[in-house]
Amino acid sequence: MNTRFIALAVALPALTLALSIADAEDNLAGGESYRLPVEGYDPRDLLRGRYLRYRVKLDAAPPLDDCTGSACCLCLSQDGPPRVASCELARTQCDAAMPQRHLKDLRRYYIPEGQARQLERRFIDAARDDEADIVVTVGADGKPYVEHLELRGERIE
Repeated sequence: MNTRFIALAVALPALTLALSIADAEDNLAGGESYRLPVEGYDPRDLLRGRYLRYRVKLDAAPPLDDCTGSACCLCLSQDGPPRVASCELARTQCDAAMPQRHLKDLRRYYIPEGQARQLERRFIDAARDDEADIVVTVGADGKPYVEHLELRGERIE
């Protein structure tokens, strides 16, 4: 076989992975952080490893205005819960606007296998007491990147 072809076959996936990691790190470093309350629980996926599964709680605050479908965004602010608003309003009046279609990107938080049982129990207790949050950074395109999980104010990386 051609050694150039083999080298390219090995280098291309490694380069793609490195670029995707660099892009995620750049988005995390360049934006503001927002705390989103979460609820829910589903700890296992046999194919993908251990994770905590949750959903962002949106019923903490009334919507800012009426919106439907893809025109809806989460209005994020440093000093209040996330609120639903039209994307146009959220982009002009909020600290950050995250299109609701990106909520699906925030459903899982992977955890180390060795800490899984302990974190699962802590997450259940904290979520039941409304003390479970994820901290996200929102990119310029509105895509969220999870920084970390907080349980009862303690940062879980």
